[in-house]
Amino acid sequence: MAGVKIQFFGGLRGVTGTHELDLEIEGQQTVGGALEALILRYGGDFRDRIIDPTTGGPRRFIIITVNERDIRHLQRLETKLGNGDKIAFLPAVAGG
Repeated sequence: MAGVKIQFFGGLRGVTGTHELDLEIEGQQTVGGALEALILRYGGDFRDRIIDPTTGGPRRFIIITVNERDIRHLQRLETKLGNGDKIAFLPAVAGG
């Protein structure tokens, strides 16, 4: 079991009701496993904001980091987690 710290930014704070929480991950100790646990905890609204129904992966405008490294540059949802790792869910910001 891995204990990780989860941080939420932007509109995800409203869905989760918190900025940060500690999560114990049983089973698959990956970003995907953490995401599954969070979907079980926060339900469909959380899932719909994070998961693209077409691809089944994270939406393009959601950035997920592990220890401040974007999972798109790691192993995506298969990125392994260790005890004490920090996962952040950030909305992408664009503009000019």
